[in-house]
Amino acid sequence: MTCAAIQWMPTSVAIGRQLAERLGVPGHEIVLHRFPDGELRVTVGPAAPTTIICCSLNDPNEKLIALLFAAEALL
Repeated sequence: MTCAAIQWMPTSVAIGRQLAERLGVPGHEIVLHRFPDGELRVTVGPAAPTTIICCSLNDPNEKLIALLFAAEALL
């Protein structure tokens, strides 16, 4: 198992990939799916002992719940 990994939200693909490449660690995109009733499903990649979530927070109200769900899924 790798000791560190980067996972990025769909709004931070470019910076997430670049960060993973520069750090030399695996990287995965976090997948968000919004159901017709407004509920959100967050799918993360494999967890590592140290996982950094890369997420732009320029519009935090729209992104905070997904970020919290992703962090919880990686525990």
